[in-house]
Amino acid sequence: PPQGPPQVSLAGQLQLDQVVLDQTSGPAASPLLRWQTLALALDDVQPLARKVKLGALTIKGAEFFLARDARGQLQLPARAAADAGPAAAPGGQPASGNAPGSTDAAWQLSLARLALQDGKLHWADASTRPAAALQLTGLTLQGEALHWPAERPMPIKAEAHLRQAGADQADAGVLRLDGQLHHQTAGIEVQVEALSLATLRPYLAAVLQPAVSGTLALKARLDWADGSAAPARLGLVLSEARLSDLQLRTVPAGQGAEAAPSASWQALVLTDARVDLLAHRLSIAKLQLQKPRLALARDGHGQLDVAAWAVASPPVAGPATPRPAPSAIHSSPGPAWQLQVKDLSWQDGGLQGADALPAGPLRLRLDQLRGRLQDLSWPPAAAAGTQPAVHLQLAARLARGKAQTAADATRSAQDSDAGQIEWQGGIGLAPLQADGRLTLRRLPLHLLMPYAADALPVLLQRADVGFQGQVQARQAATQQWLAAVQGDLQVNEVLV
Repeated sequence: PPQGPPQVSLAGQLQLDQVVLDQTSGPAASPLLRWQTLALALDDVQPLARKVKLGALTIKGAEFFLARDARGQLQLPARAAADAGPAAAPGGQPASGNAPGSTDAAWQLSLARLALQDGKLHWADASTRPAAALQLTGLTLQGEALHWPAERPMPIKAEAHLRQAGADQADAGVLRLDGQLHHQTAGIEVQVEALSLATLRPYLAAVLQPAVSGTLALKARLDWADGSAAPARLGLVLSEARLSDLQLRTVPAGQGAEAAPSASWQALVLTDARVDLLAHRLSIAKLQLQKPRLALARDGHGQLDVAAWAVASPPVAGPATPRPAPSAIHSSPGPAWQLQVKDLSWQDGGLQGADALPAGPLRLRLDQLRGRLQDLSWPPAAAAGTQPAVHLQLAARLARGKAQTAADATRSAQDSDAGQIEWQGGIGLAPLQADGRLTLRRLPLHLLMPYAADALPVLLQRADVGFQGQVQARQAATQQWLAAVQGDLQVNEVLV
């Protein structure tokens, strides 16, 4: 205008079809991004006034390609200009950004609607063993009233299906997000359906030696605030999570892939769990475990086999890199983690144990295992009174372990009348203590004979123990135990 600054305003429609972007800096070209159709409505674009008002942005059939090499480095597009360093403008000012003291207005951007339809993300990771090749298919993203700088939280929705790379692979899980984003706060509802843990095996193998399989489903909410406009927070609320048909398999040499799992359960159901990542606090209202199974073995050196399940961190090659001072990462390490479990229960459990340490291999099993634990906390609070704060109900059947030889099978048949163990009462962890009612029915004491074989002058062939009464035990400050027992004891069918 004759009496004012120049103005430029653009409006209209922009469309780009069948676009392909490739990475060409390496030894061979590799895809980075491609899409079928991109349509953008320009409502009012004023570049001189630094105002961009856009209508709808719709992207159909987009494919994104991400990769990580064996060193763990993301394969990003090469930027020669960035490698050469920022160019200097005349007068020593940076080529980008405003000069010091500039009064230019900040850019303002608004987008009325964002729609990503039928997208796909390809992920290749050579840093895992085995290498991971995954895809997110059916990728959709919807957003409305997007502004920058953000004036208010922006609603956003997303959905994707996870699968292993390959044309004939079935879905291995569904991920849905629904929430609101802001540069100072965020609240996102997260839903995961039928996520196969076997698909994530390359990543689980970095921390667990057994092969893991199972299916995960959960509903959660992530809540975050940076602390500038509201108290800082970073928390996760799991309204419900279910991990079904979990199996951990360790397959020794000479055994097939159909070997029984070392650990498994039918279902683990978690209800109302809250994680405060800033206060380091985890609280669980209810945790249910259905048909848990565990096989334990101890060798002649006293080592449990489960100790080998965790994968040791590989040694760092070359000279050690100096670690930054803690103050350079966090102002403080934060409080110690706290755990609270209001209600923990398990049903129809089983435990197989094999112990090579006593004189003669010992095999035992606990089955029909059920129990309930209430008001558990960690670190344990010191007991204010004489009564333990944690309530425990426990019942199990004790018998000879799984037959390994013909002699074991014969003894197992003779132990058809396995013993019953029941406990109802309180336990404490600070100090260690127990106060409750113990019931033993036909407990086969002779199964534990290998632990006392060197101390007894006779060989105990059979003895069934029964007991019903009250038991109180407490560990004193001197680490000695103080105990009081009142009840009826029976020892039947003794054979030496």
